[in-house]
Amino acid sequence: MDTLRCGCSVAHFTKAHNSEQKGIIMATKKVVVEGSSVMASQLKDLWRQFADGSLTGKHLQAFLEHRNPFSEDQFFTITDDGTKTTSELVQDLRDLDITVSVYREEHLDTDFPAPRKATTRRFKRSVEADPEHAGKSANDADKEGLEGITLRERLIMEKQYFQETGKHLDPETWTICSGSRCPGGRVPYVGWDPVVRKLEVGWSILGDRSSNVRVRSAVC
Repeated sequence: MDTLRCGCSVAHFTKAHNSEQKGIIMATKKVVVEGSSVMASQLKDLWRQFADGSLTGKHLQAFLEHRNPFSEDQFFTITDDGTKTTSELVQDLRDLDITVSVYREEHLDTDFPAPRKATTRRFKRSVEADPEHAGKSANDADKEGLEGITLRERLIMEKQYFQETGKHLDPETWTICSGSRCPGGRVPYVGWDPVVRKLEVGWSILGDRSSNVRVRSAVC
Protein backbone atom coordinates (compact mmCIF):
# COMPACT_ATOMS: atom_id res chain seq x y z
CA MET A 1 0.00 0.00 0.00
CA ASP A 2 3.08 2.24 -0.21
CA THR A 3 1.83 3.36 -3.62
CA LEU A 4 -1.21 4.78 -1.88
CA ARG A 5 1.00 6.92 0.32
CA CYS A 6 2.73 8.27 -2.74
CA GLY A 7 -0.56 8.90 -4.50
CA CYS A 8 -2.37 11.19 -2.73
CA SER A 9 6.34 -0.41 40.10
CA VAL A 10 5.22 0.20 40.37
CA ALA A 11 4.88 -0.54 43.95
CA HIS A 12 7.22 1.46 46.20
CA PHE A 13 8.42 0.13 49.56
CA THR A 14 9.94 2.41 52.20
CA LYS A 15 12.95 0.79 53.81
CA ALA A 16 12.08 -0.40 57.34
CA HIS A 17 13.91 1.15 60.26
CA ASN A 18 13.33 -1.68 62.70
CA SER A 19 12.97 -5.44 62.59
CA GLU A 20 9.23 -5.39 63.25
CA GLN A 21 8.52 -3.17 60.24
CA LYS A 22 10.91 -5.19 58.14
CA GLY A 23 9.09 -8.39 59.06
CA ILE A 24 5.78 -6.91 57.92
CA ILE A 25 7.22 -5.91 54.57
CA MET A 26 8.82 -9.29 54.01
CA ALA A 27 5.58 -11.03 54.93
CA THR A 28 3.72 -8.90 52.40
CA LYS A 29 6.20 -9.83 49.70
CA LYS A 30 5.84 -13.47 50.55
CA VAL A 31 2.04 -13.37 50.30
CA VAL A 32 2.09 -11.61 46.96
CA VAL A 33 4.85 -13.56 45.26
CA GLU A 34 5.31 -16.86 47.08
CA GLY A 35 1.98 -17.41 48.82
CA SER A 36 -0.19 -17.08 45.72
CA SER A 37 -0.27 -18.20 42.12
CA VAL A 38 0.87 -14.77 40.88
CA MET A 39 4.32 -15.01 39.33
CA ALA A 40 6.83 -12.24 38.73
CA SER A 41 6.60 -12.86 34.99
CA GLN A 42 2.83 -12.37 35.14
CA LEU A 43 3.22 -9.08 36.98
CA LYS A 44 5.77 -7.96 34.39
CA ASP A 45 3.35 -8.78 31.60
CA LEU A 46 0.57 -6.97 33.47
CA TRP A 47 2.56 -3.73 33.60
CA ARG A 48 3.56 -4.14 29.97
CA GLN A 49 -0.09 -4.30 28.97
CA PHE A 50 -0.86 -1.19 31.00
CA ALA A 51 2.05 0.54 29.27
CA ASP A 52 0.95 -0.36 25.73
CA GLY A 53 -2.69 0.53 26.39
CA SER A 54 -4.20 -2.92 25.98
CA LEU A 55 -5.17 -2.68 29.66
CA THR A 56 -6.47 0.53 31.20
CA GLY A 57 -7.60 1.85 34.55
CA LYS A 58 -11.13 0.91 33.56
CA HIS A 59 -10.12 -2.74 33.30
CA LEU A 60 -8.44 -2.61 36.71
CA GLN A 61 -11.47 -1.02 38.35
CA ALA A 62 -13.77 -3.66 36.89
CA PHE A 63 -11.46 -6.40 38.19
CA LEU A 64 -11.42 -4.89 41.69
CA GLU A 65 -15.22 -4.86 41.62
CA HIS A 66 -15.24 -8.56 40.58
CA ARG A 67 -16.69 -7.73 37.18
CA ASN A 68 -15.52 -9.03 33.80
CA PRO A 69 -13.10 -6.31 32.70
CA PHE A 70 -13.45 -7.23 29.03
CA SER A 71 -17.18 -7.71 28.61
CA GLU A 72 -17.62 -4.13 27.44
CA ASP A 73 -14.36 -3.91 25.50
CA GLN A 74 -14.70 -6.55 22.81
CA PHE A 75 -16.16 -4.00 20.43
CA PHE A 76 -15.98 -0.38 19.38
CA THR A 77 -19.47 1.08 19.53
CA ILE A 78 -19.56 3.89 16.99
CA THR A 79 -22.44 6.34 16.73
CA ASP A 80 -22.64 8.78 13.85
CA ASP A 81 -25.48 11.13 14.72
CA GLY A 82 -24.91 13.34 11.68
CA THR A 83 -24.66 16.55 13.71
CA LYS A 84 -21.14 17.28 12.45
CA THR A 85 -19.82 17.59 8.93
CA THR A 86 -16.99 15.30 7.90
CA SER A 87 -14.54 18.20 7.96
CA GLU A 88 -15.61 18.89 11.55
CA LEU A 89 -14.81 15.27 12.44
CA VAL A 90 -11.33 15.84 11.03
CA GLN A 91 -11.02 19.08 12.99
CA ASP A 92 -11.96 17.18 16.18
CA LEU A 93 -8.81 15.09 15.65
CA ARG A 94 -6.67 18.14 14.96
CA ASP A 95 -7.96 19.73 18.15
CA LEU A 96 -6.34 16.76 19.92
CA ASP A 97 -3.00 17.70 18.27
CA ILE A 98 -3.27 14.85 15.75
CA THR A 99 -1.87 15.67 12.33
CA VAL A 100 -4.31 14.62 9.61
CA SER A 101 -3.65 14.53 5.88
CA VAL A 102 -6.76 14.28 3.68
CA TYR A 103 -6.83 13.87 -0.09
CA ARG A 104 -9.25 16.35 -1.69
CA GLU A 105 -9.98 17.88 1.69
CA GLU A 106 -11.69 20.88 0.14
CA HIS A 107 -14.42 18.52 -1.13
CA LEU A 108 -14.67 16.40 2.02
CA ASP A 109 -18.19 17.47 3.03
CA THR A 110 -19.67 17.06 -0.44
CA ASP A 111 -17.88 13.77 -1.10
CA PHE A 112 -18.86 12.32 2.29
CA PRO A 113 -21.98 14.07 3.62
CA ALA A 114 -23.34 13.48 7.11
CA PRO A 115 -26.09 10.85 7.34
CA ARG A 116 -29.64 12.12 7.59
CA LYS A 117 -30.42 9.56 10.28
CA ALA A 118 -28.21 8.62 13.24
CA THR A 119 -26.53 5.23 13.08
CA THR A 120 -24.91 3.08 15.77
CA ARG A 121 -22.82 0.06 14.81
CA ARG A 122 -20.29 -2.15 16.54
CA PHE A 123 -16.90 -3.26 15.22
CA LYS A 124 -14.35 -5.69 16.62
CA ARG A 125 -12.07 -3.89 19.03
CA SER A 126 -8.62 -4.29 17.49
CA VAL A 127 -5.78 -1.93 16.70
CA GLU A 128 -5.45 -3.23 13.15
CA ALA A 129 -8.52 -3.94 11.05
CA ASP A 130 -10.03 -7.45 10.89
CA PRO A 131 -7.25 -9.94 10.04
CA GLU A 132 -9.73 -12.33 8.44
CA HIS A 133 -10.45 -9.62 5.88
CA ALA A 134 -6.83 -8.86 5.00
CA GLY A 135 -6.11 -8.44 1.30
CA LYS A 136 -9.73 -7.86 0.35
CA SER A 137 -10.79 -5.06 -1.92
CA ALA A 138 -13.92 -2.97 -1.60
CA ASN A 139 -15.42 -5.05 -4.41
CA ASP A 140 -14.63 -8.24 -2.49
CA ALA A 141 -16.33 -6.84 0.61
CA ASP A 142 -19.45 -6.03 -1.38
CA LYS A 143 -19.58 -9.48 -2.96
CA GLU A 144 -19.28 -11.13 0.47
CA GLY A 145 -22.00 -8.93 1.93
CA LEU A 146 -19.66 -7.32 4.47
CA GLU A 147 -20.98 -4.12 6.02
CA GLY A 148 -17.75 -2.16 5.94
CA ILE A 149 -16.95 0.85 8.06
CA THR A 150 -17.58 4.29 6.59
CA LEU A 151 -14.96 7.02 6.49
CA ARG A 152 -16.90 9.03 9.05
CA GLU A 153 -17.15 6.05 11.41
CA ARG A 154 -13.42 5.44 11.08
CA LEU A 155 -12.66 9.07 12.01
CA ILE A 156 -14.98 8.83 15.03
CA MET A 157 -13.31 5.55 16.01
CA GLU A 158 -9.86 7.16 15.82
CA LYS A 159 -10.91 9.94 18.18
CA GLN A 160 -12.51 7.49 20.62
CA TYR A 161 -9.47 5.21 20.70
CA PHE A 162 -6.99 8.07 21.04
CA GLN A 163 -8.91 9.61 23.94
CA GLU A 164 -8.96 6.24 25.70
CA THR A 165 -5.35 5.20 25.11
CA GLY A 166 -3.32 8.08 23.68
CA LYS A 167 -2.47 5.77 20.76
CA HIS A 168 -3.59 5.33 17.17
CA LEU A 169 -5.32 2.66 15.09
CA ASP A 170 -3.83 0.99 12.01
CA PRO A 171 -0.13 1.80 12.55
CA GLU A 172 0.90 -1.18 10.40
CA THR A 173 -1.97 -1.68 7.96
CA TRP A 174 -4.72 0.32 6.29
CA THR A 175 -8.45 0.22 6.91
CA ILE A 176 -10.30 0.40 3.63
CA CYS A 177 -13.59 2.18 4.34
CA SER A 178 -15.72 0.04 2.06
CA GLY A 179 -18.90 1.53 3.51
CA SER A 180 -18.11 4.79 1.70
CA ARG A 181 -17.50 5.68 -1.91
CA CYS A 182 -15.54 8.54 -3.42
CA PRO A 183 -16.54 10.32 -6.64
CA GLY A 184 -15.42 8.44 -9.70
CA GLY A 185 -15.98 5.03 -8.16
CA ARG A 186 -13.14 4.98 -5.66
CA VAL A 187 -13.00 4.12 -1.96
CA PRO A 188 -11.34 5.93 0.96
CA TYR A 189 -8.71 4.31 3.16
CA VAL A 190 -7.29 5.40 6.53
CA GLY A 191 -4.10 4.55 8.40
CA TRP A 192 -1.63 5.98 10.91
CA ASP A 193 1.88 6.59 9.61
CA PRO A 194 4.21 6.12 12.62
CA VAL A 195 7.22 7.51 10.74
CA VAL A 196 5.84 10.95 9.93
CA ARG A 197 3.29 10.67 12.78
CA LYS A 198 0.13 11.58 10.97
CA LEU A 199 -3.23 10.08 10.10
CA GLU A 200 -3.58 9.66 6.36
CA VAL A 201 -6.87 9.63 4.50
CA GLY A 202 -6.52 8.69 0.85
CA TRP A 203 -8.35 7.06 -2.02
CA SER A 204 -7.96 3.76 -3.80
CA ILE A 205 -9.66 1.95 -6.65
CA LEU A 206 -12.48 -0.45 -5.76
CA GLY A 207 -10.62 -3.53 -6.94
CA ASP A 208 -7.30 -2.75 -5.24
CA ARG A 209 -5.96 -5.62 -3.11
CA SER A 210 -2.91 -5.62 -0.88
CA SER A 211 -1.73 -7.75 2.05
CA ASN A 212 -1.62 -4.68 4.29
CA VAL A 213 -5.13 -3.48 3.42
CA ARG A 214 -8.03 -4.75 5.53
CA VAL A 215 -11.77 -4.32 5.88
CA ARG A 216 -13.39 -3.40 9.21
CA SER A 217 -16.77 -5.08 9.11
CA ALA A 218 -19.69 -4.14 11.36
CA VAL A 219 -20.83 -6.98 13.60
CA CYS A 220 -24.27 -5.54 14.27
